[in-house]
Amino acid sequence: MGQPTTPTHTPFLLPPAVEVFSNGIARYPRSARLEIGRGIALYGLAISTSGAKAFFQASDVDAADPLPLLFLARLTRTFAPSN
Repeated sequence: MGQPTTPTHTPFLLPPAVEVFSNGIARYPRSARLEIGRGIALYGLAISTSGAKAFFQASDVDAADPLPLLFLARLTRTFAPSN
């Protein structure tokens, strides 16, 4: 067995990611990609309501882009409570 690896999405990296994406959105409020990034980071922190809002905001910015809603659907399934 080799050395254990640290995943690149460790929880301690997510709060700074949310801050970086939020700062980017303040500078570029019409950036759907920044909203998607913020939504992913928020979902990773289990702040799903705010994460979903970020995806909807990204969809509002570019209604023709299917990615925000695809990410939302995927993360909703991934983080859905198990029965």
